[in-house]
Amino acid sequence: MAAGAATFSVTVQLFAAAKDLAGGSAQVSLELSGEATVADVREALTAAVPALAAVLQAPSTAFARNEEFADLTDRVYGGDELAILPAVSGG
Repeated sequence: MAAGAATFSVTVQLFAAAKDLAGGSAQVSLELSGEATVADVREALTAAVPALAAVLQAPSTAFARNEEFADLTDRVYGGDELAILPAVSGG
């Protein structure tokens, strides 16, 4: 992220194991700057909630932006809502 770039806020929704690891918090607000991507959100969220590091790096974890699946290279913008969707199991 570029130094001196304008900052903006995004909201990250946490589900399943991610929510549990964040102490039961279902939502985290993050401040980003510049031309941020989903990967930048993942990095900022890891810094804000270190307990999420393993879940955020797991290949089975999916990311969504504004209710659509997203790649790590997708851009994010102020006001976007992201979701972390860890793999779940059950019958």
